[in-house]
Amino acid sequence: MKYFGKTIQKGNIMIKKLNITFCYINLITLFYKVDGRNISKFPNIVMMIVDDLGIGDIGCYGNHTLKTPNIDKLASEGVVLHHHLSVAAVCAPSRAAILTGRYPAKFGA
Repeated sequence: MKYFGKTIQKGNIMIKKLNITFCYINLITLFYKVDGRNISKFPNIVMMIVDDLGIGDIGCYGNHTLKTPNIDKLASEGVVLHHHLSVAAVCAPSRAAILTGRYPAKFGA
């Protein structure tokens, strides 16, 4: 029993040391000065997930009947993907696959 108690004590001390270390790291990152000039070097990524939208439903993919000026502006300033696939025929498994990073067959869809 004495050995078991010492093991628990050592574990508690280790947890306290880890907590202090994490608090110290958090304080350092909290007060770390970020230079605004370096932020613009990183790309902005916008991922739009919509329900029941076909390939020809917005202007940047060739629809001239429906006016989508804001989406068209985003497309003209960024990258438009022309070859994309869905992992499932309905939206719920596709959304779950995007959120989890797993194929629908892995989580029962």
